[in-house]
Amino acid sequence: MFYNGRKVVVLVCVFLATALFSGNVCGADPQFTLRYAGNLPVNHNVSQSMELFAKLVADKTGGLVKIEVFPAAQLFSDKDMAKAIPEGALDIGTNPLESWTGLVPAALVSGLSLYYKDRAHHIRFEDAAGGELLKQELEKKGMKFINWLWTVEGGYFCTNKPISKAEDFKGLKIRTHGEMPSEAVKAVGATPVFMGGGEVYLALQRGTVDGTNAGASNLVERKFYEVTKYITYVPGFQFVTQGVLMNRKKWDSIPADLQKAILAAGQETQKWNRDAEAKDELTAVEFLKQRGQAPSTLAAQEIEKMKTAAKPPVVDYCLKRTGDLGKKMLEEVERVR
Repeated sequence: MFYNGRKVVVLVCVFLATALFSGNVCGADPQFTLRYAGNLPVNHNVSQSMELFAKLVADKTGGLVKIEVFPAAQLFSDKDMAKAIPEGALDIGTNPLESWTGLVPAALVSGLSLYYKDRAHHIRFEDAAGGELLKQELEKKGMKFINWLWTVEGGYFCTNKPISKAEDFKGLKIRTHGEMPSEAVKAVGATPVFMGGGEVYLALQRGTVDGTNAGASNLVERKFYEVTKYITYVPGFQFVTQGVLMNRKKWDSIPADLQKAILAAGQETQKWNRDAEAKDELTAVEFLKQRGQAPSTLAAQEIEKMKTAAKPPVVDYCLKRTGDLGKKMLEEVERVR
């Protein structure tokens, strides 16, 4: 009997020590529960980053902040999220910056087509003064910027017609990620079609669009290769970045020490995601090769034709929408080139 009692005491002590270590004594309820929504498939690195962020926030706040994760457009489409977060219908969300251009025109600079040198160049822009200017503009609209996610090269075109030269885009209906790539595809003779990511598979299958541009990891996760015959890589066509944004009133309701922990979790998640995205792009291309659908790369002279045609209208459109701020941000893009 004494042994059993002693065993119980030991187990209770172990339990309390574990609870104290995790910061959640005796399973105390969290003080803040936040809903976090995304739109990419469950297995995508963005959705995995959402789960990682939730875990890190719980760890760093001792369980006082709980993040409920809803990936794969379970709550809002990428388009609707741009309304839901500022209005408070959603606490936290991550979606492409192109979804915010109606509310925050400066986001157009992030999506400039055929303008950034490479993915590393785009990330340098995000982490320097240009990215800071964009964060400030987003935060003016009733939100708190937490971190960047998923800077992917959306230069893979999945089509049902072959593309081997710039002229092959003429007459095609291409689903694009936002206003900047839409201007670019118009410049080479295609018709841009904007729709949410979850709608693209059926649109390709039914022939509503002739193709879509996407990152390699995204086209594999969404299985676009199943409903298209050709995959053409146009290096530098577009870089798609997502921002993690939180409703400002909800953010302001959280004590400063917990806010600091949330931001720290965001930075750790950002680093993990950037590494994961780079690896996933390589894995996705290898997967396509093994399927016999290795992407063909548009020749350098054809890419130059596209740049020559697209740069003037893309830059002109951007500056008309963004004014002096856009000009300053473009200068920052050039500064970190």
